[in-house]
Amino acid sequence: MKKLVLALFMLGTLAASQGRIAWYGEREFDENVASLERQGYTVKYVDSIDEKTLSRYDVLVVCLAEPSQKEKEAILDFVEAGGGLLILYNAMTHSSIEEVLSGYQLEKTAEGDSNIVFPFLPEDKIDELRKRISISQKGKGRTLAVGYDPVAFQAVSLLFDVDKLLEFGMDWLCQDWHAEQTQSEIAKNRFSLAVVLGIVAVALIAGYVLYRKRKLKAPEKPESKESEKAEKIRELKARFVYGEVSRDEYQRELERLEHSD
Repeated sequence: MKKLVLALFMLGTLAASQGRIAWYGEREFDENVASLERQGYTVKYVDSIDEKTLSRYDVLVVCLAEPSQKEKEAILDFVEAGGGLLILYNAMTHSSIEEVLSGYQLEKTAEGDSNIVFPFLPEDKIDELRKRISISQKGKGRTLAVGYDPVAFQAVSLLFDVDKLLEFGMDWLCQDWHAEQTQSEIAKNRFSLAVVLGIVAVALIAGYVLYRKRKLKAPEKPESKESEKAEKIRELKARFVYGEVSRDEYQRELERLEHSD
């Protein structure tokens, strides 16, 4: 019963999540990830990217990593279907954000659209960041790409730090319709699994109870015919020894018992 209650609690927690985030790549932003979790997001680290894995999440974060071409194709399909993508790339090893986006078959949007991402920054700061931050739309999904340069990034950290980036990015990337669809599908699959496991558990318990009842009520096995015959022969020999029957009677009865079925 406790396990069932715990399973139902976990299902409720997953269904209530603001959004499920798959984090791929470097894990150096643990504190920022913890901040997202406190806000109600569910964050899981993944070591590989494929269609099945991405189907369980609303947003994929690619953090300072370079997925394979096959993984990028899965990412593109995920975004076109409505998933959100946050790319944190190393601005010191890539010459431009366009170079990064092209690897995912994405394009940088018009300059004016960047204002959507920075409603809290003055115009001069937006100009500084625009060269390494871009938003774009692909199919039904959205993408936010950010060039991470520890030196330059910290220069504007008072106004735009990693926490603020992730907070605003997830609010924008976790589109309501897609998040609700994902959470509903996950809850449905997990509930179905819980029902199956519950049925199996009940069946096992019922089978064990019936087995115990039958074992306790099972009558003692009757002696076999061979055992009965042997017992009668022993009794006959005892009667002969004590003179209760004559030798002829003993021989006749013994032959009868030995040839009986």
